[in-house]
Amino acid sequence: MKRHQMKKILVSRCLYGGEPVRYDGKSKALEDARFLKWKEDGRLIPVCPEVIGGLPVPRTDAQRRGDKIIARDGKDVTEAYRKGAEEAVRLAQEEKVICALLKEKSPSCGSRQIYDGTFSGNLIEGRGLTSEMLANAGIVVYSELELDKVAELIEACEAEVAANLVLIGMPACGKSVTGVLLAKALRMKFVDADLLIQETTGKSLQEIIDQEGTDRFKKIEEQVLLSINAENTVIATGGSAVYYPKAMAHLKENAVTVYIETPLEVVKERLRNIKTRGVAMKKGQTLEDLYRMRVPLYERYEDVRVVSDHDSMEQTVADILSVLKDHEFR
Repeated sequence: MKRHQMKKILVSRCLYGGEPVRYDGKSKALEDARFLKWKEDGRLIPVCPEVIGGLPVPRTDAQRRGDKIIARDGKDVTEAYRKGAEEAVRLAQEEKVICALLKEKSPSCGSRQIYDGTFSGNLIEGRGLTSEMLANAGIVVYSELELDKVAELIEACEAEVAANLVLIGMPACGKSVTGVLLAKALRMKFVDADLLIQETTGKSLQEIIDQEGTDRFKKIEEQVLLSINAENTVIATGGSAVYYPKAMAHLKENAVTVYIETPLEVVKERLRNIKTRGVAMKKGQTLEDLYRMRVPLYERYEDVRVVSDHDSMEQTVADILSVLKDHEFR
């Protein structure tokens, strides 16, 4: 089957429901079945720019006049609105939302119409301050009247993304050989991160470590992992890939991560060429030290796990296919 990382949506807190945040202390929670499903799934990221900006509930209503936000009592509340808008943009970028779903007519969140600033009930074409700043940051903004468009965008973003398989584990656990066999079995593409490092630098892994040091090798490895953009691909990582949280988060965005667990004694037996294998070890560090350091990291990033304590890579592949079936991968 095709898998995807669930796409997030920034949403006005008053539409989301819960504790009231509107100026009048009332709620405008949406009851549309699609919206409620998105909420249940954890897709929605609620935000009220006005409350974040420091304004109380309830509060004097305000409207936009040009670049300023003026309350009914004449007070200029632009700075609070701007502070909240900036935080909304930051949150949207941090959560990598595909769009924002905001309350129409609001001086913060209106995306098509806002009140004209005279407090006479007249509407004009225009945007609220948060809506405007989100749009300037490249984030599409919809109103609560455009749920059809939001649903279409979600479908378009998620429908055709084929999941990757990311293999992690100690050196000599068989990631590269297993990866090739898995790619054949599942009719997927294959990428070996260690080979990408060698192609990028023109050097073997061991040459990089010997000539430039372990720290430099790690910087190169992290950048190469961050550069991998693939779908429907088996990705065999180096044993040290789990040292880099940003790189692992990137690889896991649309992937099932398989930890190939290998007992230390088996690693020792297989890894007889450790001095030339290109293993990122510091001076004086033993294989036992490396194993103790890395195993908790592999366990942190795994989605599924198989044990490779035998000589047959075909059996490891069969084990992976079995756990993937239970994980509903394809």
